[in-house]
Amino acid sequence: THRNTQQNLLKSASWTLIEAQLIHKSGVAPVTFFTLMRKGVMEFFRRAIINKGYQDGLTGLIESLVQAINRVLVYIQVWEMQQQPSLDEKYHRLEIEMRKLWDQDRQLRDVESKKRPLE
Repeated sequence: THRNTQQNLLKSASWTLIEAQLIHKSGVAPVTFFTLMRKGVMEFFRRAIINKGYQDGLTGLIESLVQAINRVLVYIQVWEMQQQPSLDEKYHRLEIEMRKLWDQDRQLRDVESKKRPLE
């Protein structure tokens, strides 16, 4: 249903999220690095070997690889959804800490600049 890699990536961006949400809602076990690797390898094997994608030559192997990458992307998104606190919350906390550090640094520089005698 896609004519090139760009179209495929655009389609994947929306469909992998939908699939990830459905999987997450089903209460899947926590996603690990091993889960990601297993899902990707098995998807490639299923499409390229079991479903005989290799018979379509390089095109079939590329499509098998793309579908394997999509499967990994789905489970990466499931992993993101499983994080507690959420990644958004973690990044928000980090941004607050960084702003505080920047403010402290700016205040220190202001104090230092006032201590220097005029030349």
